[in-house]
Amino acid sequence: MHMKEMFPLSLAQMEIYLDQQNHPGNPLYNVGGFVRCGVLDVERFRRNHGNIVRDHDAFGIRIVHDNNGVRQYISENRSAEVPVLDFSETPDPEAAAMKWLDELFQTPLAYLDCGLIHTYLVKLAKDAFWMVGMAHHLAMDGWGFFNWTREEVAHYNESGNNSADSGQWLDVAASDQVYVESARYSNDKTFWLEHWKRIPQGLLTPLYSSDFENEDQTPSSRYTVTLARSAFGKLHSAAASLGVGVPQLFLGTLATYFALKYGRDRIAFGIPTHNRRNSAQKAMLGVFVGVNPVIVEVDSSRNFASLVRQIAKTQKDVFRHQRFPIGHIKRALGFAGAQAAMYDVCFNYLSLSQGALEVDGVGADMCFHNNHRDKVPLTVNIWDGGGEDIELQLDHSLAYFSVDEAKLLAQRLLNLLMSVTNADLTHKPLTELPAVLGPESRSLRDLPLGDRITGEVLEAQFKYW
Repeated sequence: MHMKEMFPLSLAQMEIYLDQQNHPGNPLYNVGGFVRCGVLDVERFRRNHGNIVRDHDAFGIRIVHDNNGVRQYISENRSAEVPVLDFSETPDPEAAAMKWLDELFQTPLAYLDCGLIHTYLVKLAKDAFWMVGMAHHLAMDGWGFFNWTREEVAHYNESGNNSADSGQWLDVAASDQVYVESARYSNDKTFWLEHWKRIPQGLLTPLYSSDFENEDQTPSSRYTVTLARSAFGKLHSAAASLGVGVPQLFLGTLATYFALKYGRDRIAFGIPTHNRRNSAQKAMLGVFVGVNPVIVEVDSSRNFASLVRQIAKTQKDVFRHQRFPIGHIKRALGFAGAQAAMYDVCFNYLSLSQGALEVDGVGADMCFHNNHRDKVPLTVNIWDGGGEDIELQLDHSLAYFSVDEAKLLAQRLLNLLMSVTNADLTHKPLTELPAVLGPESRSLRDLPLGDRITGEVLEAQFKYW
């Protein structure tokens, strides 16, 4: 393809582009993270990184906005530069590196007619390095970053191929244009208009917005609870006994908590969907992710078992129509203004396990990094990377939740989650479930917040309930 052959943005890109226009100078679309590894040969990494830059269209994506509107092309003029940041001589190398990383992710990226993916190496010691990748969301999503880490490590280990099957970005954008003109698009639109026929009330109030001068620059924070694999296995068993998956167990817990706390019978949740429809797309570094605004009906007189089964059915129905962009739903419903929110709580279950990550035979860890500018009041992430631990992450806007309130919320959600894994309680009305508004349970209250929750802790909790 000629380097200046212009074509439309994909549906996912257009959603991001339009929202970025409403938040100029805001780094909320900086995505990526790092791979924590041991000894690293810098020149070897740079050499192999150049092959990845050459082989993947994502590094060549260039967004332009002119008299013909917003479009893109794939450039062959791509930078394979890999700056090295050396913190090994500082008193606390990891703290210094993390401070630099936070500042990097909180710095808005240029995104018009320039490269959108940036790679760095961070040295903490002669036997401790980070491979850092940061991109504008217009070129990469969370799944794409996961693929990037696998590509970098495989090529560094010299087990990577030439990525010939990485897919062409032009084909992705063209497929989206075909979809927009199809009967399926019309059917999907009909589904979402019916799903949103009765619009739910808003849920959360920004009680602390006056603490921040610039609403668009309001920071967010992340509180993380670590669940050991043994504990997560018990949640899998509890979900299976109800005939659902772990995502439905968590979403049912969230729906129950917010329904009972705020007196709601219909709650809208933002549910990210990866929208990668074939093996080629699943191997690409680009951006496909969308968000489905899913309404959960909560009848507090019914039991938890029926709620999660209903959620599973709703999600199955939604899955058939997940490609329809949320921005198109908002316009069809006449939501006032681009910033009108369809949901206050987002739930993201991300499981990306493809075996252990090793650099030259030594174990390495992949870490997503947060830009601390989330504009959704609350996002609950379940991150399962296939390792020993699973993370429950609460990303919360500080206009809505203080740090202490987020910790308390995490504790209450865990208490409620523990209670619904008790078979006797799952068949009682939701109003009879404990730990929504009342005192926290003894076993979790006595557990220091932030500690790793093991299967033994869950066993004790089961006995308590």
